[in-house]
Amino acid sequence: MNRPTLSSITFRIISAMTFVCLVAGCAKDVWKDQPERVISDYYVPKSAKKVAESTDVFTFTAPTGGIIYVQDVDQPTTIYSVDGSTKTEAYKVVLQALLVQGNEYYFDPHTGKAGVRNSQRAPSSVQTIPGHKYRAMFDTKETKGY
Repeated sequence: MNRPTLSSITFRIISAMTFVCLVAGCAKDVWKDQPERVISDYYVPKSAKKVAESTDVFTFTAPTGGIIYVQDVDQPTTIYSVDGSTKTEAYKVVLQALLVQGNEYYFDPHTGKAGVRNSQRAPSSVQTIPGHKYRAMFDTKETKGY
């Protein structure tokens, strides 16, 4: 009769735990303990969805309240966790804005202007680089309760 040995049982348990960590995501959060500057320049929540991407003017109408993040896709960087154990690719966030349902937001990389159409507010000035591609990400989870 082949009885499992203690070492084979231990190996199976460690293997199972490793598999669960890989699948469930035991990796450290690279954003934890980052300087505020890194977070404000690069952080976009994982729950944000891509709603536009272009080298030209784009618009987006908010289906509900949320935050729009515009990233310069041609300015990637690697963010490492403070202890260096994990990393993620991130893109420079050139602007973020709080939108309410129905706001039609536009971004014009040629003029460096962005804002809500048909609004009393003046457009925001945005530093852009000619020819770069920009991506709009929209997130509603960060605004729950507003």
